[in-house]
Amino acid sequence: QDIAALSTAQIAALTTAGIVALSTAQVNQGLTTAQINLGLTTTQIAVIETGDIAALTTAQVVALTTAQVNLGLTTAQINLGLTTAQVAAIETRDIAELSTAQIAVLSTAQVVGLSTAQVVGLTTTQVRQGLSTAQVSAMETRDIAALGTGQIAVLSTEQVLALGTAQAAALGTAQVALGLSTTQLAALVTADVAALSTQAVAALSTAQIASLATAQVAALNTAQVNQGLTTAQINLGLSTTQIAALSTAQVNLGLSTVQVSLGLSTAQVEALETQDLAALSSAQVRALTTAQVVALSTQVVALSTAQVNQALTTAQINLGLSTAQVAAIEAQDIAALSTAQIAALSTAQVVGLSTAQVALGLTTEQINLGLSTAQVAAMETQDIAALSTAQIAALTTAGIVALTTAQVNLGLTTAQINLGLTTTQIAALSTAQVNLGLSTAQVSLGLATAQVEALETQDLAALSSAQVRALTTAQVVALS
Repeated sequence: QDIAALSTAQIAALTTAGIVALSTAQVNQGLTTAQINLGLTTTQIAVIETGDIAALTTAQVVALTTAQVNLGLTTAQINLGLTTAQVAAIETRDIAELSTAQIAVLSTAQVVGLSTAQVVGLTTTQVRQGLSTAQVSAMETRDIAALGTGQIAVLSTEQVLALGTAQAAALGTAQVALGLSTTQLAALVTADVAALSTQAVAALSTAQIASLATAQVAALNTAQVNQGLTTAQINLGLSTTQIAALSTAQVNLGLSTVQVSLGLSTAQVEALETQDLAALSSAQVRALTTAQVVALSTQVVALSTAQVNQALTTAQINLGLSTAQVAAIEAQDIAALSTAQIAALSTAQVVGLSTAQVALGLTTEQINLGLSTAQVAAMETQDIAALSTAQIAALTTAGIVALTTAQVNLGLTTAQINLGLTTTQIAALSTAQVNLGLSTAQVSLGLATAQVEALETQDLAALSSAQVRALTTAQVVALS
């Protein structure tokens, strides 16, 4: 009570030795807040023993002036003397006046004890030069979420690297978009990238997206890809290398049809790995523009039968697929095309079909209902020759008429003529096809007696002498 009775002037008159001589009880129970606030000098504050500092009440700590906190408290007093409750009692304006050295000596427990207001009150210098990586790691998520964009912007890559997944998840859109630099973003570990909210991902600039490493892109979950990445970020931000780093789940479950159609550039589509292309849903395949389809390499071989049949539109086939791409489609996938899709093939694409695709891929229904006369006329002779008799039989009479003399002569085999062509199809042959197209071997060995009988009179009259001589006696007998 005697200590408490001293005036502030008398307190100020105490020597440093006198201050040191004060017992813990005298400090804790004797000194009033007024004596502390108005009496003690910064020099006197600095000589109070750490044990006595720890004995100060929160009211006494609150009574410390900014100068007493900043110039009086030593790093030892802060680190070894102040309790977490006392640290939490320091006013925000006084926290902002602490030196970086004083900030640096705060224990992780003291950092945890800081209020959100105190954390927000830290200057950018204190954040950058004062806080250690251990202190950053110790900060509560609510305090991380409250940091200003300026405070976020000054974090070193080491401090960013020290953030935990929960802290990364607490980062707001403004903090990510306006605070984190591309260098800082690149410093985030993959677990932290995966922890970012979809809103935070969506807030990233195209430059920030471009700064992500392939491992970070691969760490994005499907929700972040689907709900976070915008079409602009995909199109202008992600590099072809980053696109290639996307997993099949990210492509299939993450990318929306809009993101596929409007987000992926032609170069990015080309960068998709075959397994990722194969993972696209039918809706995603349908969403590809013709330019994107054109950009595909022989990756189209990775398309499944269902994708080819249910997903590729006639426009994509006709305007998108190149002859090389069409040639890369597997025979079983050719067979899966609808008649409308077959009809959409250009003559150049039909020419591009391999013999195996024609012989093993085209179904009789596709030939009969899908192929146009122009497409039939465009088929190469070796492909015509590869058709089975059933496929030949599936040609419409218009299709037969469309066959060129070269296709008839070099393409149709005697077996195809004899077993494949119906009498109706034979009757549909033009005089030029009969005269210039059928070889003597095709006439003699190919035409059945019923087919000879089906020849129209003008076609019979058009036969050359060599072709007439090639007729067998049975064929002659069959003539009406």
